[in-house]
Amino acid sequence: MIKKDKKSICEIISISVMAVFAVISFFILPYNIAIQWNGTQASSYGSKWFIFLPVVIGLMLIPLMNYFENRFMTFSTIVLFTLLIVLFTCQIYMVVFSFYPNIQIPISVPIIIEAVLGAVACGIYALKKRG
Repeated sequence: MIKKDKKSICEIISISVMAVFAVISFFILPYNIAIQWNGTQASSYGSKWFIFLPVVIGLMLIPLMNYFENRFMTFSTIVLFTLLIVLFTCQIYMVVFSFYPNIQIPISVPIIIEAVLGAVACGIYALKKRG
């Protein structure tokens, strides 16, 4: 059962935003969308149903993070939200690439930036907890 605290509400809102974005974009996407990239070029295509994959992965992450919360309570929330943001970025990139295939920014750039910001947030949180 999901607790009614701020963390659970934020998780629900994050997943809901991803789900709403997936449903809306599902109806405007072409049948085949890029699902794998090599630099700025698509290297693999799949059905537009793949737009729901980040939502499913996000839903699977919540119980996993709740399990780790018992052991690493201080970082599980930050890590979960960083992973949800990365998944949402992948979802947005799939949609944008479907309409503008000449994007000159590889998907790895925003993902690396988000991962670094998540690591910095964990470090700041650890320093605040320490002293």
